[in-house]
Amino acid sequence: MNIKSIQLQPIFTINEEILIGEIVAFNTTPEKSILVATALKPLDYTIVQEGWATLPKSTPEGAQSYCVYEIKHGKICKDIKIVGEKYNIHDVQLFPNDDILMVCSRTPHTPSEDFGGNGRIYSPDGILKSDILLGDAIESTQITSKGTIWTGLFDEGTFDESGLKEWSKDGNKLYEFEQVKGLDYIWDCYALNVASNNATYCYYYSQFPLVQIQDNKIINYWKIPIKGSHAFAIFEDYALFTGGYKCDNFFLIKLLESHKVEILQELELLDEDNEPLKFSRVANRGSSIFGLYGKKIYELDLHQLISTQMMA
Repeated sequence: MNIKSIQLQPIFTINEEILIGEIVAFNTTPEKSILVATALKPLDYTIVQEGWATLPKSTPEGAQSYCVYEIKHGKICKDIKIVGEKYNIHDVQLFPNDDILMVCSRTPHTPSEDFGGNGRIYSPDGILKSDILLGDAIESTQITSKGTIWTGLFDEGTFDESGLKEWSKDGNKLYEFEQVKGLDYIWDCYALNVASNNATYCYYYSQFPLVQIQDNKIINYWKIPIKGSHAFAIFEDYALFTGGYKCDNFFLIKLLESHKVEILQELELLDEDNEPLKFSRVANRGSSIFGLYGKKIYELDLHQLISTQMMA
């Protein structure tokens, strides 16, 4: 199969005088605005144990300060400062009323009432309103336009829990993934796409199926030949996957009957200078994949891709 080159233009360029701090979270909303959270103090995210491993820390030695930015139509429309957060933050989302969900992927090994849950809910003016427990080892978080929270877990959190859950804003569990005939257990939820209030898709280790969940019921799945992808877009009966373990290219896939797929095209992404795009962070929602490369943010829209580039 020949590789097709697709040139993208940046939709936003980070100006360090406006967007300050080190990026710790990169996500998107149901309306496809972009969310960026930055830490304003030096990071204290890991514990290095000599001769053994580097372990993540849920709580730094001292409280951290963050800025949360919402980028819409190429402009920063929200700039919110959060001071004195006791958790290390790895993900960010917005509720429909503009409350902010700051998520720590880990929970403390010794729970303490001083810290509470790892889902930290802030008001639009940066005041902590409440906290909820969303479980350990959160890989990805997406909030629906009706305000429910979906979480996908990585492998350290799936040994005694479901790898995909939906929560209410007050922390009540609304749904958890249960395997059905033809599907394996979720060992590691590599990618999650909450396409609408009623439709959620997940892709997970070890078989790497793409699973369609409609109104909290599994209604279909497809056997994806791409292994190790961390983001995908969905539009009608097409999917677009980032490259897997050994490939930075993208793959356009047709979803067929009987759980089968066809790879239609392998895509190489180029920036505005025709240089290869290798995203350091990706986020997806519905038909769009957003990527961060250097100080620039790009969008690849599957709907547009099908109707223009691939039909040319």
